[in-house]
Amino acid sequence: MKHLFIVLFFIVISWGCINETVTTVDFHSSWDTVRVLKNPHKGWYHHVLDNQIEKYRVKDMALFESFPGMDHLYIRLAWSFLEPEEGHYDWHLIDEIVNDFVPKGYGISFAITSKETGKYPIVVGQEKEGIQYATPVWVREAGAEGVVTESEGARSWSPAWNDSVYLEKLDAFQKAFAERYDGQPWVRYIDIASIGEWGEGHTSNSTKIPPTVAEVKDNLNIFLKHFRKSMLVVIDDLLYYGKLENEVNELYRYAVSNGMTVRDNSPMVDWYLEQNLDTWSVSHPHFYDPLYKTKPIILELQHYGVVKEVGNWIGKNGEGVIPAYSFRGLIL
Repeated sequence: MKHLFIVLFFIVISWGCINETVTTVDFHSSWDTVRVLKNPHKGWYHHVLDNQIEKYRVKDMALFESFPGMDHLYIRLAWSFLEPEEGHYDWHLIDEIVNDFVPKGYGISFAITSKETGKYPIVVGQEKEGIQYATPVWVREAGAEGVVTESEGARSWSPAWNDSVYLEKLDAFQKAFAERYDGQPWVRYIDIASIGEWGEGHTSNSTKIPPTVAEVKDNLNIFLKHFRKSMLVVIDDLLYYGKLENEVNELYRYAVSNGMTVRDNSPMVDWYLEQNLDTWSVSHPHFYDPLYKTKPIILELQHYGVVKEVGNWIGKNGEGVIPAYSFRGLIL
């Protein structure tokens, strides 16, 4: 009888629904093809203090604020700007950006580098005897091993990535950085940028000697130790540059299992496009699947002007054939 009552009740309800008047609501007046919806961990970001401390600064705030989907500013800055003397920190370059943009609703992301290829005083914070230092000069003077190489007309010092003195000083700096910025609600993520040119994990402009698996893990562990709240990001080059496949898989699993996500700074760079034409410049697309379901994936695109100049971005909505590759370009 109980089951019969449920069935009869359902029939009555269903009959009532069938006999209700159907109402049509027209949403055409609300149709909006211009406004971009903001979604967590999605959107564009703008580089600032990147390559040099005066480059990419926002000169037209109205234009910047009108850019649809702009989410955060990405600060890439040499360590030597922030700790010119051991234990004495200078955060003003960062805090000026924070104070200007966070109240307007923008987030901030960081890449604090240990190796740059440009010159003092606009790319690195220190120079001594004609040698440029992204890692502070006092780290070398404290006994850290490293090498001096020349690139693009600049002689720069690279630390040995697993040198005990370097790791000790890096650990102390990241501890101070984390105490100041880790977990701030406006911090989007922290790049692990303590190895390689521009913090990208490769050494193509210096020694051309890939960091070992142990060196990479030593550096990852320092960030894991101090950043307990903000999201950590590892660049794909740090995982695969000069590595055997089993080493790549080991580092990828290590990073992802420790809660990190991955970034790729090579999309639309011509050399990567030539090497990875089938995936249109993305060298390791399998890194992002299925990671993208739980973590944001960060992409840094080649400069738009450069892409246009070399002819890798032609036509509207894919129309127009790129001569070098005999097929269509991306959507403008």
